[in-house]
Amino acid sequence: MRFIPIGKGGRPTNTAQIAPSIRKLETIMSRKPSIVHIVVVAAFVGGALSTATRAGDPDAKALQMLVNLLADSGKGLDTPEAVAASRLLAKSGTKAFAVLIENMDDQRPACGCFQRDTSDVTTVGEACRNILQSQVENYTNLGKAFPQYLDGKNLKQWWRENNEKELLQLQIEAVDWTIAKIGTNDSHKSLRQSLPQLRKTLKELQAEQSLRKRIGSS
Repeated sequence: MRFIPIGKGGRPTNTAQIAPSIRKLETIMSRKPSIVHIVVVAAFVGGALSTATRAGDPDAKALQMLVNLLADSGKGLDTPEAVAASRLLAKSGTKAFAVLIENMDDQRPACGCFQRDTSDVTTVGEACRNILQSQVENYTNLGKAFPQYLDGKNLKQWWRENNEKELLQLQIEAVDWTIAKIGTNDSHKSLRQSLPQLRKTLKELQAEQSLRKRIGSS
Protein backbone atom coordinates (compact mmCIF):
# COMPACT_ATOMS: atom_id res chain seq x y z
CA MET A 1 0.00 0.00 0.00
CA ARG A 2 1.40 3.40 -1.02
CA PHE A 3 0.59 6.66 0.75
CA ILE A 4 1.50 9.66 -1.36
CA PRO A 5 0.89 13.16 0.06
CA ILE A 6 -0.66 15.30 -2.66
CA GLY A 7 -0.99 19.05 -2.26
CA LYS A 8 -2.98 21.67 -4.09
CA GLY A 9 -2.72 21.48 -7.86
CA GLY A 10 -1.61 17.85 -7.70
CA ARG A 11 1.87 18.70 -6.40
CA PRO A 12 3.48 16.70 -3.60
CA THR A 13 3.14 18.38 -0.21
CA ASN A 14 6.44 18.60 1.69
CA THR A 15 7.39 15.09 0.62
CA ALA A 16 10.87 15.36 2.10
CA GLN A 17 9.47 16.22 5.51
CA ILE A 18 7.04 13.34 5.83
CA ALA A 19 8.76 10.74 3.62
CA PRO A 20 10.33 8.88 6.59
CA SER A 21 6.93 8.54 8.26
CA ILE A 22 5.30 7.39 5.03
CA ARG A 23 8.01 4.75 4.43
CA LYS A 24 7.67 3.42 7.97
CA LEU A 25 3.90 3.34 7.61
CA GLU A 26 4.15 1.36 4.37
CA THR A 27 6.53 -1.12 6.03
CA ILE A 28 4.14 -1.60 8.95
CA MET A 29 1.11 -2.08 6.67
CA SER A 30 2.95 -4.74 4.66
CA ARG A 31 3.27 -6.96 7.72
CA LYS A 32 0.64 -9.11 9.36
CA PRO A 33 -1.25 -6.64 11.57
CA SER A 34 -1.18 -6.96 15.33
CA ILE A 35 -2.44 -4.71 18.09
CA VAL A 36 1.01 -3.14 18.42
CA HIS A 37 1.16 -2.51 14.67
CA ILE A 38 -2.30 -0.95 14.72
CA VAL A 39 -1.30 1.49 17.44
CA VAL A 40 1.87 2.42 15.54
CA VAL A 41 -0.12 2.87 12.32
CA ALA A 42 -2.49 5.24 14.11
CA ALA A 43 0.48 7.23 15.42
CA PHE A 44 2.11 7.53 11.99
CA VAL A 45 -1.18 8.47 10.30
CA GLY A 46 -1.62 11.24 12.85
CA GLY A 47 2.00 12.36 12.59
CA ALA A 48 2.01 12.49 8.81
CA LEU A 49 -1.26 14.40 8.63
CA SER A 50 -0.15 16.74 11.40
CA THR A 51 3.04 17.56 9.49
CA ALA A 52 1.08 18.20 6.31
CA THR A 53 -1.40 20.38 8.20
CA ARG A 54 1.37 22.56 9.63
CA ALA A 55 2.64 23.15 6.10
CA GLY A 56 -0.86 23.83 4.70
CA ASP A 57 -4.40 22.54 4.66
CA PRO A 58 -4.83 18.74 4.70
CA ASP A 59 -5.64 17.67 1.16
CA ALA A 60 -8.68 15.66 0.09
CA LYS A 61 -6.70 12.43 -0.40
CA ALA A 62 -5.35 12.53 3.14
CA LEU A 63 -8.82 13.22 4.52
CA GLN A 64 -10.33 10.43 2.41
CA MET A 65 -7.72 8.05 3.79
CA LEU A 66 -8.92 8.94 7.28
CA VAL A 67 -12.57 8.40 6.28
CA ASN A 68 -11.69 4.92 4.98
CA LEU A 69 -10.23 4.08 8.38
CA LEU A 70 -13.68 4.61 9.93
CA ALA A 71 -14.93 1.41 8.26
CA ASP A 72 -15.33 -1.86 10.15
CA SER A 73 -12.08 -3.79 9.93
CA GLY A 74 -13.44 -6.93 11.61
CA LYS A 75 -11.57 -6.27 14.85
CA GLY A 76 -14.58 -5.22 16.91
CA LEU A 77 -14.02 -2.33 19.30
CA ASP A 78 -10.24 -2.80 19.42
CA THR A 79 -9.48 -0.40 16.58
CA PRO A 80 -7.43 2.57 17.80
CA GLU A 81 -6.70 3.69 14.25
CA ALA A 82 -10.44 4.27 13.65
CA VAL A 83 -10.67 6.42 16.79
CA ALA A 84 -7.50 8.29 15.78
CA ALA A 85 -8.90 8.91 12.29
CA SER A 86 -12.15 10.25 13.76
CA ARG A 87 -10.27 12.64 16.03
CA LEU A 88 -8.07 13.91 13.21
CA LEU A 89 -11.09 14.53 10.99
CA ALA A 90 -12.71 16.49 13.81
CA LYS A 91 -9.50 18.46 14.42
CA SER A 92 -9.45 19.42 10.74
CA GLY A 93 -12.65 21.38 11.36
CA THR A 94 -14.39 22.87 8.34
CA LYS A 95 -11.48 21.82 6.10
CA ALA A 96 -12.83 18.26 6.31
CA PHE A 97 -16.51 19.13 5.80
CA ALA A 98 -16.56 18.69 2.02
CA VAL A 99 -14.99 15.21 2.24
CA LEU A 100 -17.26 14.20 5.14
CA ILE A 101 -20.35 15.31 3.21
CA GLU A 102 -19.24 13.48 0.05
CA ASN A 103 -19.00 10.27 2.09
CA MET A 104 -22.35 10.51 3.86
CA ASP A 105 -23.88 7.99 1.46
CA ASP A 106 -21.16 5.42 2.22
CA GLN A 107 -23.08 2.31 3.30
CA ARG A 108 -20.08 0.36 4.53
CA PRO A 109 -20.47 -0.75 8.16
CA ALA A 110 -18.51 1.54 10.46
CA CYS A 111 -16.19 0.44 13.23
CA GLY A 112 -18.15 -0.75 16.27
CA CYS A 113 -16.79 2.15 18.31
CA PHE A 114 -19.09 4.46 16.31
CA GLN A 115 -22.24 2.38 16.85
CA ARG A 116 -25.21 4.57 17.67
CA ASP A 117 -28.04 3.67 20.04
CA THR A 118 -29.99 1.80 17.38
CA SER A 119 -30.50 -1.78 16.24
CA ASP A 120 -29.22 -0.92 12.75
CA VAL A 121 -25.50 -1.10 12.11
CA THR A 122 -24.00 2.38 11.94
CA THR A 123 -22.50 3.09 8.53
CA VAL A 124 -19.38 5.01 7.55
CA GLY A 125 -21.68 7.69 6.12
CA GLU A 126 -23.46 8.06 9.44
CA ALA A 127 -20.13 8.26 11.26
CA CYS A 128 -19.08 11.06 8.87
CA ARG A 129 -22.30 12.93 9.52
CA ASN A 130 -21.84 12.61 13.27
CA ILE A 131 -18.30 14.01 13.08
CA LEU A 132 -19.56 17.07 11.20
CA GLN A 133 -22.76 17.50 13.19
CA SER A 134 -21.04 17.18 16.57
CA GLN A 135 -18.85 20.18 15.67
CA VAL A 136 -21.54 22.47 14.31
CA GLU A 137 -23.99 21.53 17.08
CA ASN A 138 -21.37 21.27 19.80
CA TYR A 139 -23.23 23.70 22.08
CA THR A 140 -26.81 22.69 21.23
CA ASN A 141 -26.75 18.89 21.33
CA LEU A 142 -27.97 18.76 24.93
CA GLY A 143 -30.04 15.59 24.65
CA LYS A 144 -32.14 13.45 22.32
CA ALA A 145 -35.20 15.66 22.81
CA PHE A 146 -33.43 18.75 21.49
CA PRO A 147 -34.03 19.82 17.87
CA GLN A 148 -31.09 19.18 15.59
CA TYR A 149 -29.99 22.15 13.52
CA LEU A 150 -28.69 20.10 10.58
CA ASP A 151 -31.45 17.47 10.51
CA GLY A 152 -33.53 17.66 7.33
CA LYS A 153 -31.00 19.86 5.56
CA ASN A 154 -29.50 19.01 2.20
CA LEU A 155 -25.96 19.17 3.50
CA LYS A 156 -24.34 19.48 0.08
CA GLN A 157 -26.44 22.56 -0.64
CA TRP A 158 -25.98 23.84 2.92
CA TRP A 159 -22.20 23.60 2.60
CA ARG A 160 -22.18 25.29 -0.82
CA GLU A 161 -23.99 28.21 0.80
CA ASN A 162 -21.85 28.29 3.96
CA ASN A 163 -18.37 27.07 2.99
CA GLU A 164 -16.80 30.51 3.45
CA LYS A 165 -17.83 30.67 7.11
CA GLU A 166 -15.65 29.75 10.06
CA LEU A 167 -16.74 26.98 12.41
CA LEU A 168 -17.42 29.53 15.16
CA GLN A 169 -19.94 31.35 12.95
CA LEU A 170 -21.69 28.06 12.11
CA GLN A 171 -21.89 27.26 15.83
CA ILE A 172 -23.38 30.69 16.54
CA GLU A 173 -26.02 30.13 13.88
CA ALA A 174 -26.83 26.69 15.31
CA VAL A 175 -27.32 28.10 18.82
CA ASP A 176 -29.39 31.04 17.52
CA TRP A 177 -31.61 28.65 15.52
CA THR A 178 -32.07 26.35 18.53
CA ILE A 179 -33.11 29.23 20.78
CA ALA A 180 -35.71 30.35 18.25
CA LYS A 181 -36.95 26.80 17.65
CA ILE A 182 -37.44 26.02 21.34
CA GLY A 183 -38.88 29.44 22.10
CA THR A 184 -41.51 29.44 19.37
CA ASN A 185 -42.43 25.77 18.94
CA ASP A 186 -44.81 24.43 21.59
CA SER A 187 -43.66 20.86 20.89
CA HIS A 188 -40.39 21.88 22.57
CA LYS A 189 -42.07 23.64 25.49
CA SER A 190 -40.52 21.23 28.01
CA LEU A 191 -37.04 22.33 26.88
CA ARG A 192 -37.51 26.02 27.58
CA GLN A 193 -35.76 25.72 30.91
CA SER A 194 -32.55 25.37 28.88
CA LEU A 195 -33.03 28.75 27.17
CA PRO A 196 -31.07 30.80 29.77
CA GLN A 197 -28.04 28.53 29.30
CA LEU A 198 -28.36 28.63 25.50
CA ARG A 199 -28.60 32.44 25.53
CA LYS A 200 -25.53 32.62 27.78
CA THR A 201 -23.65 30.34 25.38
CA LEU A 202 -24.69 32.50 22.43
CA LYS A 203 -23.35 35.66 24.09
CA GLU A 204 -20.06 33.92 24.91
CA LEU A 205 -19.61 32.70 21.33
CA GLN A 206 -20.42 36.15 19.95
CA ALA A 207 -17.93 37.70 22.37
CA GLU A 208 -15.27 35.23 21.22
CA GLN A 209 -16.00 36.08 17.60
CA SER A 210 -15.73 39.81 18.34
CA LEU A 211 -12.40 39.35 20.14
CA ARG A 212 -11.02 37.27 17.28
CA LYS A 213 -11.87 40.05 14.83
CA ARG A 214 -10.25 42.68 17.08
CA ILE A 215 -7.10 40.62 17.48
CA GLY A 216 -6.98 39.88 13.77
CA SER A 217 -7.30 43.57 12.83
CA SER A 218 -4.67 44.76 15.33
